[in-house]
Amino acid sequence: MVLSERCLRKQTSFRWSRVGDNLLQEFLNAGLAGGLPGKMENAPDHALGPAPALAPPAGSGGTIRLHPRPDGGPICPYCSVPMESRGWYMPGMRCLAELKCSSCSRDYYGDLPVGHGLYYPLLLERATGRVHNPTGVGFFASWLQESYAHRVGEAFALAVEQRRDIHRPVLLNALDPVYGHALTKLICAHHHLDLDPGLDLIVLVPRFLRWLVPANAAALWSVDLPADRLWEWSDGTAAEIRRRLEAWPEVELAATTPGILGRPIDPKRLTGLDPFPLDQWAQRLRERPTVTFWWREDRLWRGRRRWIHALWDRSLRRPHPSPGSKAWQTRRVRALAEALRVRFPRLDFGVVGFGQPRGLPAWVVDLRAEGAGEAAQAAWIERTARSHVVVGVLGSHMLLPSALAGSVVDLVPPAFLANQGDDLIIPPQPARQLLFRYRYLTADVSAITLAEVLAALLAKMPLALWNLGGDTAGLERIPQDPWAHSRVRAELVSKMRESTS
Repeated sequence: MVLSERCLRKQTSFRWSRVGDNLLQEFLNAGLAGGLPGKMENAPDHALGPAPALAPPAGSGGTIRLHPRPDGGPICPYCSVPMESRGWYMPGMRCLAELKCSSCSRDYYGDLPVGHGLYYPLLLERATGRVHNPTGVGFFASWLQESYAHRVGEAFALAVEQRRDIHRPVLLNALDPVYGHALTKLICAHHHLDLDPGLDLIVLVPRFLRWLVPANAAALWSVDLPADRLWEWSDGTAAEIRRRLEAWPEVELAATTPGILGRPIDPKRLTGLDPFPLDQWAQRLRERPTVTFWWREDRLWRGRRRWIHALWDRSLRRPHPSPGSKAWQTRRVRALAEALRVRFPRLDFGVVGFGQPRGLPAWVVDLRAEGAGEAAQAAWIERTARSHVVVGVLGSHMLLPSALAGSVVDLVPPAFLANQGDDLIIPPQPARQLLFRYRYLTADVSAITLAEVLAALLAKMPLALWNLGGDTAGLERIPQDPWAHSRVRAELVSKMRESTS
C-alpha cells in the first residue's frame, strides 16, 4: 500500500457531558497538552441541555473506559435527559458510544472524547442518519453523515502484529484521512508510554505510518487502505475490532488530539534520526550547502504566477490546480535552485514529495514519487534531517521536516494565513532564535526573493544564533577576560566567510 498525496487534503455536536473536559484536564495535569483548551467553546447551551454529574474517566493520564462499555452518557437533544451508554462501536476512525434515550427510546451513536471528539462531539441518530452538530464544524460532521449513509459491510484489511503478551490493554486509534491528524494522534502514543510505561498500548494506525509506531508499543494493528478513504464506515471492521478486544474483560481507550501537543517532542525517538546539528552548520555549509523543497501538487507555490492560471482554475471551480499551474511551480522551483547555485556553487538542492520527477535540471536531486511506501517516506525524511533549510507550502507534510531540518521556510497561501504554526514541530529553544530559524512567507513570493531569504539563512545562521541567544551569563566573566565575546564573534565570522567563499 502506498500513501497517496490526497491524504494531505482536509475534507460536529453535543457535549459529552463532563467526560471530555475531565479527560483533557487529565492531559493538562500530566503536562501532555499544554495550551489546549479545557473545554469545547461556542457550544449553544440551549441545544445541549444541562450536563449531568458523571464518573471521571476510568484510566489515568488520559485514558477512558472503552470495553465493556464507556462511562456515562450525553444529553438527548430532544428530551434533555441523560442517555444510557450501552456499548461502543469502532467502524474505522470513529470511536463511538452506543447510546439510548430512556425517554424517547431513540438510539444514537456518539463520539467519545478522543481525537476531534474532544472538541466537536457529535450525535448520530441510528434510525435516520441525522447528525446533531451544535458547534457547526462542517468537515467532522460531514465525514460522519456521509460515511454512515454509505457504510459498507466489508472489513478493511487489518494486519495484526503482537509484540508481547497483553495484560492491561489500551487502544489508541490513529486512523484519519488527513495525514497531519493521523501523525499527531500517533505522536500521542509516545506521551502515553512515557506517562505509564506499564500499559500495554495497542496502536491502530494507517499502514503508511506503521514505521513511526513506538517500538515499545505492545501491538500494532495497521489498516491497509488509501489515506483518502480512512474516513469511511465499515461494519465489518467494527466487528473485527470488537472480536479482538473482547479477548480481554476490560479495555481502555487512549486520548489523542489532532493537533501537536505542547510537550517537547524528541525527533530522534519519533523518526530514528538525529535532527540537523546546528553546531555543525558552518562545517556542513563548507562541504555541501543542502536545501530541500517539499513538493505537493494540490497546494502550490505559484509565485507571481500568470493571472490566466488563477482565472482558469476558479472559473472551472477546479478542486485541484490545473497542469499549467503545476508547470508554473516547476519553473519557480527551477529558478530558485539556479539562483541559489549562483551564490553557493556546491549547492545540494533536492525535491521530495508527491509528483512525477520531471522538469528540473539534472543536477537537482529529484526524489518525487506518485505514491510513497515506507522506503520512499524514509528517504524523504532522511534528506530533510541533513538539510540546512527545508522549504514548502504550508501543510501537514511539513511536520516531520520541521522537527529535523536546520531551518524551515513555510510558504503560506492566502486561504491559510490563520493556520500558521499548525504544521510545525518546534524544538525548545530561545524565542528569538526560533524566529530566525522558522520563517513564514506568503505563497506569492518570487523565486528571487525566496532565494535571498534562503541565502541569508545559509550564510548567517551561526552568527544569528549567537547574537540572539541572550547569553548574559557571559557578562560575569568580562572582568577576567574582557575580549572573550569579541573573540567568539570573530571566530564565527571567520568560519562563515570560509564556508561561503
